[in-house]
Amino acid sequence: MPQNDFNSSISRDAHTFLETKYKVLFENTSDAIIIYENSKLSDCNEAAFKLLRYSSKEKFLSCSFLDFTPEFQLNGLSSLEMAQNVIKIAFLNGSHHFDALLKRNDGSIFPAEILLTARIFESSKLLFIVVRDISQRKQFLEELKISEKRFRLLFEESPLGIAYHQMIYDENQNPIDYIFLDYNKRFAEMTGLGDDIAGKTIMELIPDFQNRKPLVFENYKVVVKTGKTLQFESFHEESQTWFDVTAYSPRKGFFVSLLKDITDRKEVEIALNVSEAKHRAIYDSSHDAIMILVPNKGFIEANIGTLKLFGIQQQSEFVGKTPADFSPKFQPDGQLSSVKADQMIQIALDTGSHFFEWVHQRTTGENFQATVLLNRMEIQGNVYVQARVHDISFIKNSEAERERLNAIIESTTDLISTSDAMQNLTFMNSAGLALLGIEKKSDLSKMKIENIHPKWAFEKISREGIPKAIKNGVWRGETALISQNLIEIPVSQVIMTHCDDSGKVNFFSTIMRDISERKRIEEKNKQMEEELWKNQKMESIGFLAAGIAHDFNNFLTTILGNISLARSEDSALTPELREILEEVENASQRAKELTNQLLLFAKGDAPTKKLTTIQDLIIETCNFTLRGLSVKPTYDIAPDLWKINVDAGQISQVINNLVLNAYQSFEISNNMENAVILIKACNITDASKLNSSLNFQKSIQITVQDNGRGISPDVVPRIFDPYFTTKETGSGLGLSVCYSIVKKHGGHIEVESKIDEGSSFTIYLPVH
Repeated sequence: MPQNDFNSSISRDAHTFLETKYKVLFENTSDAIIIYENSKLSDCNEAAFKLLRYSSKEKFLSCSFLDFTPEFQLNGLSSLEMAQNVIKIAFLNGSHHFDALLKRNDGSIFPAEILLTARIFESSKLLFIVVRDISQRKQFLEELKISEKRFRLLFEESPLGIAYHQMIYDENQNPIDYIFLDYNKRFAEMTGLGDDIAGKTIMELIPDFQNRKPLVFENYKVVVKTGKTLQFESFHEESQTWFDVTAYSPRKGFFVSLLKDITDRKEVEIALNVSEAKHRAIYDSSHDAIMILVPNKGFIEANIGTLKLFGIQQQSEFVGKTPADFSPKFQPDGQLSSVKADQMIQIALDTGSHFFEWVHQRTTGENFQATVLLNRMEIQGNVYVQARVHDISFIKNSEAERERLNAIIESTTDLISTSDAMQNLTFMNSAGLALLGIEKKSDLSKMKIENIHPKWAFEKISREGIPKAIKNGVWRGETALISQNLIEIPVSQVIMTHCDDSGKVNFFSTIMRDISERKRIEEKNKQMEEELWKNQKMESIGFLAAGIAHDFNNFLTTILGNISLARSEDSALTPELREILEEVENASQRAKELTNQLLLFAKGDAPTKKLTTIQDLIIETCNFTLRGLSVKPTYDIAPDLWKINVDAGQISQVINNLVLNAYQSFEISNNMENAVILIKACNITDASKLNSSLNFQKSIQITVQDNGRGISPDVVPRIFDPYFTTKETGSGLGLSVCYSIVKKHGGHIEVESKIDEGSSFTIYLPVH
């Protein structure tokens, strides 16, 4: 064969091979590809008519554009108007990428990512359309968004590369550089700038950045200057990756850059332009691993993404290997990787394609989870399998992080719950359910916020908590819960508002901590402070009373002495004068008794203690006090009452005053017929459990109880104050003396009373 004919034959074969190769790519790609020529459908691949659910390519090509779209798009434009706009942009710029709603043959509507590439060849206007169904991605992003708000997924787990920057200006306020304030792990991986760039400027990291990426820097300047959001594409030479860059300025002088790997889309775009060189660049720069496999033999080709994914230095190390060489010995289901890999390949050969999850292994021995898409390819009679491997470790890690956060929420002792914007409860952790006495989480389905709070607490939350949480994002305060058995539980509460991008309330979350113990301690401290104040007041009044009583007693002694002297001259006194002196002497004696009582209260002589059988003392005193009166005492005294060290005289006076006080309550109420005075006494092993203000344990408890007229609630706090009385003839010192004597014995006295039901005075005397 002549040399020229031989060369021509090789050229034709090469051309045929390329045409066949790209035809195979066109037919076997998972994305839908549609070609319009002069505004009419001219061709499509199998993925296109299957995506839109047409039974054949012919039926698909017989349709018009309006058959594939709903009447209106999400932005309010009609689909026709939007189509005219994007086609115009595509022919103006060469290509245009956007998202839109499409309609399947069965009428169902779905979101799609669309790439328009416009070309004019001679007299023909060609429009190449690449369509990708992003329903699952949209759904996943929405779920991820809700999950981030509910479980606070970390910034680092975003699939996008995200960085926050501050622009640097010269003295004339011209942007000259920018500094990295924050960034996520994905951004560091995508840009290759390293893991330690916070606080550094782009010029420090890439000194010739403005020369290498003038368009990128100019776009960032426009964003910061105008506040507009810009979206553009940029190619990263180091990783051979295409990025879709979105930049916006949250505030003056600052901007955020979002990087999205669009290498796959660029790969299809290059394939549509039928350019081997561009195809190779996209093929090699794909972030996903793409490889070609000869069934039953091994890999013959791989892109750079494959080498990076598996940690391989040279492509020669990859060629000839099998899928089992980059997998652990066994898959999670227990099958040998070598056996299962052959099964997956056979399914792809039989059906044309096969998508599944797989556990791969890097050359370092590290296992990672991935999705694998196998496509059957046939070129010039030879069968190949194209494999696309996508690392989904971040998704699995996100799920694991969600489970970890849920475990933390379930293990805390605080109540954590969420509710929707209508205040319906949607979630509550186990600690909250236990605190409220709710047995099943399913019981929450019909409950609202108001069902778990007492009325006053819900009103506070509605009036103050929720409005301030909506305004400020968070509110803190003290409220209360109401359990299923109607027990009110004081809590400290934090309410947080979670809104969508438009600022509309999506849901509320709250954390509540049981502060019952803290409230008990606060109440105990309050009682101790009140007790201290009362003791100080009694002491101050005592000092004043002592001086008055002493002087008054001296006056009475003089008066009584003179009266006695006058009466000694009995023969010289008339009957009338004798009667007057007798009345004056009786009045002076009563005044002297009151003065002595006042002195006892004021001086508060230290008790002379000795071991005393307290039950004998109680009975003797009560019987003596009520002797000759119409009311008889009733006793409920423990037979094994401990002996204690007390001043018997002083304690007898306390009991006498309390019993007499009870009897007088019947006189005032005029209810002697049903009068009962009950005196109880018993041993107490731990008095602090009965009254938190007591600082001793073993004690004798003595109670004097009556069923008289009772004491008004507004009077009870002042009942032990000196000179305070509700009786017309009372001195107001009887209960004050009781209080003083009990305190000097290291004890405690308290009162409980209800109008028309009676009063109960209880004394605690410590046993040492």
